[in-house]
Amino acid sequence: MSDPDNGGGGGGRCQVKVKASMSPRRRRSHYSSSSLTLNHVLPRAFFLLVGIFCAHSKGQPNFQDTMQSPVAVIQGENAPLTCVVRELGEASVVWKKWENGKSGPKILTAGEVRVTSDERVRIIHDQGGDVWVLAIRDALPSDSGLYICEVNTNPVLRSFHNLTVISLEVAPPKHFNETLTFTIPPPGEDFPFQEFSESYKGQGSIGSHNYTSCCVSQNVSRSCLGFCTLQSILDGSTGEPSQCENEFPRIVKCMADGRDHVPCCVREGVPDICQDLCRGEYTIVTDNVKTHFSCPTFIERTLACIADGVEILSSEPVNLVAQAISQSSINASWLAPAKNGDTVTEYVVNVTTLRSYDPPYTGLGYGPDSSSSISGSSSPNVSITTSVSTTTSTSSVSINHRGSHGIDISSEEKVEAFMRQIKVHGDLTNVLITQLQPFTMYEISVIAFNIHGRSLPSNRVRTLTLAPGIVRPNSTTPPTLPDIQTCCIQSGVNSETCVAKLCDPRKTTTLEIPDLMICAPWTPQVFKCLADGKDHTPCCRERGVPSPCSDLCSGNVTKLDYHYFKCLRYMSEYSNCLMDGYGVLPSAPRQVRVSNVNEDFVFIHWSPPAVLVETVTGYNIHYRPLGTFENLYTHIKNVHSPYILENLYANAEYEVYVEAVNDHGVSEASQRVVFRTASQNEKNAELEANSNLYNETACCVSAGLSPTCMPLCSYEASMSDIRTLAFACASEFHTILRCAAGGRDHSTCCAKRGVTESCIDVCSAKVPDSLKFVAENCLPFIGNIVQCFDSGTEIIPPAVEEFHAFLVTDSSVGVAWDPPVGYNVTQYQVFYQYQNPASSLSKPSDLKSVNVTDTSTEITGLDKDSMYKFYVVAVNEHGSSVPSSMVQLKVSSTAFDGSKIPGIVSAPHGLVVAGHGATWVQIVWQPPAIAHPTDKITYKVYHRGVKESEYQTNESSVNSVTLDGLKPNSQYILYVTARSNDDKGESQASETLIAWTDPAHSPFVEPPRIQPLNLLIEGRSMTVVCVALGDPTPSISLYINGKLMKTQKNRHLTQVVENITRDMDIVSCYADNGYGTPMQAARRIQVAHLPSISGSDVTYASLGDSASIECSVVAFPEPKVAFWRSSLERIPIVNGGNFRIEHVDDAPLPLLDQPHKSKYVLKIMNVSEESIGNYSCHAENAIGEMSKTFIVKTRDLQDSSMNITECCVREKVSEGCMDACSFFSDIESILDKPQCLPDFDKLMKCSADGRDHRACCANWGVPRRCLDLCRGEPVSLNPDLCILQNSKQIFSCFKENRDKLPGPPQNVKVEVISDTEVKVSWEFPTINPNTATVYRVFWRPIGQKLSERQDTQTTSLRIANLKPGHHYETVIKAGNNRGTSILTEPVGFTTENNFIASASTAGGSNVALGFGIAFLVCLVLGAAVASVWFIRNRQFGLKPPGAIAFENPSYIRETNPDIHMNGDGPSNGSVPSVSNGVTANGWHTETLHPPRPETEVPPTLYEELRLGSEGVGFRRLKN
Repeated sequence: MSDPDNGGGGGGRCQVKVKASMSPRRRRSHYSSSSLTLNHVLPRAFFLLVGIFCAHSKGQPNFQDTMQSPVAVIQGENAPLTCVVRELGEASVVWKKWENGKSGPKILTAGEVRVTSDERVRIIHDQGGDVWVLAIRDALPSDSGLYICEVNTNPVLRSFHNLTVISLEVAPPKHFNETLTFTIPPPGEDFPFQEFSESYKGQGSIGSHNYTSCCVSQNVSRSCLGFCTLQSILDGSTGEPSQCENEFPRIVKCMADGRDHVPCCVREGVPDICQDLCRGEYTIVTDNVKTHFSCPTFIERTLACIADGVEILSSEPVNLVAQAISQSSINASWLAPAKNGDTVTEYVVNVTTLRSYDPPYTGLGYGPDSSSSISGSSSPNVSITTSVSTTTSTSSVSINHRGSHGIDISSEEKVEAFMRQIKVHGDLTNVLITQLQPFTMYEISVIAFNIHGRSLPSNRVRTLTLAPGIVRPNSTTPPTLPDIQTCCIQSGVNSETCVAKLCDPRKTTTLEIPDLMICAPWTPQVFKCLADGKDHTPCCRERGVPSPCSDLCSGNVTKLDYHYFKCLRYMSEYSNCLMDGYGVLPSAPRQVRVSNVNEDFVFIHWSPPAVLVETVTGYNIHYRPLGTFENLYTHIKNVHSPYILENLYANAEYEVYVEAVNDHGVSEASQRVVFRTASQNEKNAELEANSNLYNETACCVSAGLSPTCMPLCSYEASMSDIRTLAFACASEFHTILRCAAGGRDHSTCCAKRGVTESCIDVCSAKVPDSLKFVAENCLPFIGNIVQCFDSGTEIIPPAVEEFHAFLVTDSSVGVAWDPPVGYNVTQYQVFYQYQNPASSLSKPSDLKSVNVTDTSTEITGLDKDSMYKFYVVAVNEHGSSVPSSMVQLKVSSTAFDGSKIPGIVSAPHGLVVAGHGATWVQIVWQPPAIAHPTDKITYKVYHRGVKESEYQTNESSVNSVTLDGLKPNSQYILYVTARSNDDKGESQASETLIAWTDPAHSPFVEPPRIQPLNLLIEGRSMTVVCVALGDPTPSISLYINGKLMKTQKNRHLTQVVENITRDMDIVSCYADNGYGTPMQAARRIQVAHLPSISGSDVTYASLGDSASIECSVVAFPEPKVAFWRSSLERIPIVNGGNFRIEHVDDAPLPLLDQPHKSKYVLKIMNVSEESIGNYSCHAENAIGEMSKTFIVKTRDLQDSSMNITECCVREKVSEGCMDACSFFSDIESILDKPQCLPDFDKLMKCSADGRDHRACCANWGVPRRCLDLCRGEPVSLNPDLCILQNSKQIFSCFKENRDKLPGPPQNVKVEVISDTEVKVSWEFPTINPNTATVYRVFWRPIGQKLSERQDTQTTSLRIANLKPGHHYETVIKAGNNRGTSILTEPVGFTTENNFIASASTAGGSNVALGFGIAFLVCLVLGAAVASVWFIRNRQFGLKPPGAIAFENPSYIRETNPDIHMNGDGPSNGSVPSVSNGVTANGWHTETLHPPRPETEVPPTLYEELRLGSEGVGFRRLKN
């Protein structure tokens, strides 16, 4: 067979041979040793110790041809064990021997090399061959055992070989060399056990125990039937255990086969905690820690007992039926066991008097009290064994429960519980149990015995003895109903209605209060007739009719009053009792039993009643769960046998009974059958009551356990809590363990319950040096250990209190202590030991002890001036405590001052360096071995450099500490002391430890790791990981676009960035540890996003002219862009005819703020009526799509020159140059007139018409020094040259933007709302009002240089946070994505007295001058900042994509102060907050009309002053 965990074995059909054996004990060694190989899988359930089917993969090492038959040799012979390994390849073969009770398998050979020191062992192997023979020369009986051939593949392959060396003192068994050979079938085929019908009777042949038929009857799934033979379990051919765990309770029950194997398991040394399989039970593993115990050492013995028991023991009796014969007797009958029934020598009938009664019964007891007994019949084949009476105190039992009839039952009763055993000869299968109490519930079960042992108990049944006055009818012919109506008429009832309703027993269930009131005069006669001369009171009481209604049942009603009205609820029971008294009801159903018990359903069977069976029309079933809060019965009516009860709880105990129904009513209840549904692998709903006096949780509170770890400080802790809190509470494990042990030594219990030797110390609260060792080796036994803790704290004495020394002489020491309270301590053991001052370790041989019964003693014969330590433990018959404290002193009368020397905790020990760095060292130690469980222990760590003289101290409440702030590459000396919370003194120092710190290393940081790197989508999240090295541990900072996102001192930083945006570009990781040069690494990212489209909504064109629709698209990945003729019809537009589609490069350099922006232009040539209408620009990429509708309208052909001409007249343009005051004039002809050059500034002002055309002019190539002409302002440098070279371009922009730019807002007004807030409002521009999409409002105190601004889409704005009593001025301009208007004239206002003033000419000049100077300063500063920003971005742009790294970037250490606000400004009524002269939602860049860097106009001081005199200081756009 192969290791179940590691998938060894052969392919196809695996040949297995089993030696026949004469001795059960010797035979057991052959197969039970093999079962040891399965023990390491999961505890408790042997099914989880099973391997997988024999299998192998071609080309992989396998044991296909390995014969694993047991080998037996005579002492002194050579013992060969053969292992055949096919396809070994580069793997190695290792031979091991399993060592029971030790640390595990012992390695004998590795390859062809002998590892063991035993020279008798050698390997026989041909180079390149497949056979590896382990040869043992001159075999000894001690060589017997299990040997493992192991191949170090992944997973590891193992085959197991059992060797038996027969001592010369033992004769070889007969037929020893006979071998039985059989073949393990593949999955899905039946095992041919019929070939081995010749089994060894009474010797437990494995092949003979095939319980597959039982598993099938218990609905075990086909895939789990491999567990239904012991042979397949041992061979590892069972299937996957984890898939069958829910079916193990049924499988285990079938495996036990109704036999009680516990006596055998006890003889074999199986502890009680591991005996569930011996009883045919499977203890479900729940989340409770006490169910996670391990019994691997005893699986072999358990299987051996089962294999023996199924051959020699009888199965359980079946079909137990108990029927009450009278008020004091019950007849019990059963069928003989189905297996080995002929070997039964006697039966033992267990009869238990139940202490509680079940609804609808009242629980009234009758008959004798505790002196009553149960006796058998007078037959000599029946005898009474020792009567075991439970010593139940005579207490008042209060039952308050609403039964099936709706009655509130409350009674005080004195009922004692008894358990009697009646022995019945093996030839009999029935017994009459007499001298019982009337109307009392009994539970009955039967056990079969033979000369080898006993069976398991039969199914339990419950039945109720008859109440006094009830006689069970025997008639089989239904009598006729008495003529109650004639009786009523003869008795004087002269109301036809009353005779019809009350005098018909079949209609009593329909009675109502008015019927009783109407017929009240004749009620004595009516109920007397209904009783028909019989007293039906016992039946009424049995069926739950309350006592006030008993007069109706006896017929003794003298007067009907309102008290009888409540009896109407019980008319159904009353009617059934009448019918039962008339003899027309059937008797109770018989032989109620259950089968096919599953997790949530069961089959109920019963036999028809013995009386009036021919009248039965159906049956009623009543069932309920026991031991839960659900005490009510569930009722199922009008069913027949068999019936399936469904929707039951798993692993729950139920009680069920059946009633027969005919046309007249319902019979009495049948016997009650109790059954338990199958288990599921889930937590048991029933919690065990914690009856021990010791409170482990209170101990943890006293010991200072953190609240987080409190769930672990309980014997009812859950495994889920252990898994969840294991890491967080590892440092407090010692405190939890001390309180769990409770100051007791549970080693003896743990040893009995199978805890391995390496984990025994845990049972006395001693922890090995490594918690990892505890987790790996002792966790499988956690249930064993916790159960020992739980039971041991009830019987083992705890640690003594207040241990101290009260006397010290030159040769003796007197010690005393307080005894444990509430425990029977038989003696105390006082230990003392000489302490060598030159060594912190004492030899075990120096430890001495004395036993005393008092709580004080004097230890004599000590050496003067020597150091000794003392401690004491309490002992009783169950075990001993652990020491609670120790006294350490010098034996000298001169050193003793007469005061009490208290006991203290022992010194910490086992100091180790758990971790270290350049500036820190982590120290871990073991807590004091001697301490009281409730001691709250604190530690003091002393440390100093080797060149320092003074120690520094650190305190800790756990057994570890990290010393920070140390010098790199330095040596330190450390030791630890302990102190308990009672502050009786500091312990001795632990051993001294010398530790080194590491050298310091400069930080190194890797480029950020971003997931998903290639699929970053706007609105989603990305995960950024920064990894840095360095010693000390560096602080890592994460920046995105220069903005600090997170800082963490660690070697790695992980941050999930939610809702990423398209403007995220550079992700940087920065590391600094204070040593060397900090380092930064960055990575450029690109965020994919939906296309966004912008452009002028309306385009005006004259018929016959051309029109251009500009569609600006921002998208990544690059989108596909198309134009449609209609947004609804989506008629595509292609190049050709009157349409031209161009992809325009918007700038020589890509825009840094929008790197994925592109412009597409649809040009419509020769605009006609058909060209007018809606057009759509559609952009689509992998992320999504977006469309925007543009409208082309015809331009009103009215003569616009009139307004311009008026402006020219107003500006006093000379008459000879007035021809230029029209868009339709010949500009070149005007330029030919030199006399017109002085008026050209005036012409430009009028032609600009209050709008700013600089962006268009820049696109047409107008130099920067000439751009002011585009907004109607003069230029100061070479104006004539600007005019001559650029007039055509400028006038083309005037014409192009004639319908696209708005004019300035009109009628600006200011309304003072309070001394700190005003409302500014205005009207739409008169020029192109429909093109104005946003308005920008500027304001400032008069005389200041800095102004504040706010954007809005409405025609009003509230300005708040103004200073009271100050004079302000405001200007406004309108704009869209193509540009802006000029500013309005300044409007002044004062924030008190509601004063508002329009700017005068003089005032306007001063104000404009101030605004101009302020704007000049801001523009210079802005230009400087923009230059730095542009240079940096150019550097990034020159670097290749991907990861870039550079050291010590100074800028990245600061948080980016910019505040970016997306979306439009606040609407009307919003109040922006203002800080440092810039609104909190101010624009980072001007979006109304963003000039490009190459088109920005650097203003001169003269120009700024000159423009400011006209109030145009606001006009230059600030970037």
